[in-house]
Amino acid sequence: MAQWRFGSSALGELFNQNVELFYIFESLFPTTKLRKLKNVTQNTPESKEMARDILRGLAKCDFKTDYVEILNHWGGSHMNRGLCLNSTSCRMHSASALGEFCKEFKGKLATKIIHADLDLLKPLVVEDGINLKIIHLVRDPRGAASSRLPEHRLSAKCG
Repeated sequence: MAQWRFGSSALGELFNQNVELFYIFESLFPTTKLRKLKNVTQNTPESKEMARDILRGLAKCDFKTDYVEILNHWGGSHMNRGLCLNSTSCRMHSASALGEFCKEFKGKLATKIIHADLDLLKPLVVEDGINLKIIHLVRDPRGAASSRLPEHRLSAKCG
């Protein structure tokens, strides 16, 4: 879980390269399209439950057809090393095929989520009993502040 540019893609790629893990890059990205299809407003209890349902499905290797279609169209499946090894197109051919592939990893799953809060994830642990580990990436604010300074101010200070 991360906010903005905090190295989450690099960490995600480490998970993706682990042959013992099933990894989905930005598993909640399709919620934007799903909300539009289902006429659900962002940041509502209904939209948060939609996101939790996707994560529950990931934890159980149970995927919905519309989710898989959006993930394929968006290109998120191309970020999955395992899918690309098993398919010339790096695509998920069906929700059930993706579920079967996911089950081969025996519950060892990883995903990258950005712009999420712990309130979204808490019910998955408390209510559903999902064994969830969270790596929350936080950037040192000094780097963010210095990257926003105009270049001429930096060069004057440096020499």
